[in-house]
Order: sequence, then structure tokens, then C-alpha cells
Amino acid sequence: MKRFIILSVFLLAVAGGVSTVISQYIAPDYMKGVEAYEDGNYTAALNEFEPLAKEGHSEAQYYMAEIYLRGRGVVQDNTQAREWFRRAAEQGLAQAQTLVGYYYYSGEQVTLDFKKAFGWYLLAAEQGDVTAQYKLAHMYEAGQGTPRDVTRAYMWWSLAAELGHELAPKRVTFLEKGLVRLDVVAARIRKNDCQTQNYQGC
Repeated sequence: MKRFIILSVFLLAVAGGVSTVISQYIAPDYMKGVEAYEDGNYTAALNEFEPLAKEGHSEAQYYMAEIYLRGRGVVQDNTQAREWFRRAAEQGLAQAQTLVGYYYYSGEQVTLDFKKAFGWYLLAAEQGDVTAQYKLAHMYEAGQGTPRDVTRAYMWWSLAAELGHELAPKRVTFLEKGLVRLDVVAARIRKNDCQTQNYQGC
């Protein structure tokens, strides 16, 4: 139960609520599913999302994961939820990539694997997912799944702070006190370059 609560809190941090997911393409059945979900008619939502999810609609897959994770209109099923998150992540949906990263980082229902967690967080961070950017910075600072790199940690925390992550500014301030002046300057230059490159190759 405790792990479920932790994952639910993490989900809210990632998506700000599932309704924030941006559709890759607006299909009438998908919008019917969204409306049904938001109205609390989860059985109708499932009926709309499931065919689309099986056809590869990543946002429908994300909703399917949410439905099974929270047991909305179905028997709660963590395995089904994780599988749908994985499918959506493999198609490039940033919110799902962040969630898969969380699974591997926490060892939630999978074998703990920092390298895989880092890889999924990086994919999402490169799409501008602020939660992934924050987590990536933490992994760089701790040397989890990647060689320790405090300047990159500073860069990703700075980027997350600018995108509105509540905790990131404190981490930026903390690192500024520990880094020498030249490292701070280098990290800021790297951050500006990363923004110019739209978070690619950072």
C-alpha cells in the first residue's frame, strides 16, 4: 500500500493529473474517452481507450495505465499498469518515460537498475519533462547509473528550476555554494547551450 501511495504521488508530479497529457493526434474516440474519464465514467473511458491503445495510440496507453494503476472501473492491477506505461514510453511519450524511469529507480515491481532509470529519465528530460530533469540532476550528483558529474547536475537542476520545479531552486543554490566559480560559469554556459539545442545532446 505504501509503495502504491508513493507511485501515485510521483504520477501527480509527472503529469499534474492525467488530463494534462497532450494528444499526439486528436481522434474522436480518444476525446470521448477523455471526457468519460474526467466525468468519472471509467468503464466508458476504458471502452474508448482500449482499442486505440492496442493500435498504438500512446496517450490512450497512458490512460490505460492510469485506469489499471488506480483501479478505476477495473480491478486494480499493477502489472497491467506497468505494461501500458512501458508501451507508451517506448513510443516516446515523455510522461510515460519518466514513470518507467521511476520504476527502475525505485525497484517498484522490477529489478532496481539505475542505468535503465537514467536512460529513461534522459529520454524524457530531452523532451522537456521537468520531473525527469530534476531526477536526472539527482542521478548525476549521486553518480547513479552514470559517472558523477556535478556540473551536469547543476545544469539539469537549473533547467528544471526555470520550468517551474518547486524543489530545483534549492538544489541550484546548494550546489552554487559547493562549486568553484569556474565550474558554475561552465555549467551556466552548458545550460544555455542545452536550451538552444532544445535539450538535445546535453
